[in-house]
Amino acid sequence: MKYVSIRWSALCLALTAVSAVFFAAGATRADEIPTAIKGYNYTAAIRGGIYYNLHNDLQNLLGTPAPIGGLAVTLEQEPLQNRSSVAVDYLEKSKNGSKERIIPVAFEYQWYQAPQGVVNPYFILGVGGAWVYLNDLVSGTSDTKLAFDTSLGLGVDTPWQVFAELRYNWIAPTLGEDFSGPSLLFGVRF
Repeated sequence: MKYVSIRWSALCLALTAVSAVFFAAGATRADEIPTAIKGYNYTAAIRGGIYYNLHNDLQNLLGTPAPIGGLAVTLEQEPLQNRSSVAVDYLEKSKNGSKERIIPVAFEYQWYQAPQGVVNPYFILGVGGAWVYLNDLVSGTSDTKLAFDTSLGLGVDTPWQVFAELRYNWIAPTLGEDFSGPSLLFGVRF
């Protein structure tokens, strides 16, 4: 139960810090956006970063953090407005013969808070599933399951098609473990 309190405290602190940047960045003017970016409809994004599992048993088994990478394809977006997309990420980590692999697939929606600014902050909500593989040499568990996955986060787009996101994935407990955790991602839209 102790890790739940630490998890919520860390999440709230991180979301508060990013929110401060979020709303401070929104106070910019539309005429500061380069002409080449106005009206551009992004169709895909490649992202990568780190994923941190907050569950003590998995930390002891595999350590932390883990690299994560993925691709998001935009389904619908008005220029510099809210965006809906389908995203696939990949995370794999191993230590001392034990291994975890998580492949989340989600429908994501991004709500932009200052769509006419130079730096465009947004909220993220994702819903989908995650294929979870765990090979735990200590307990003898070796299986793959599909689990429900929800993500919530904050992001910032820049005029150079580069973005940063801080998100938290709630993955339904499966295979006797809790695979939920925060991730910090950086990416490029094209």
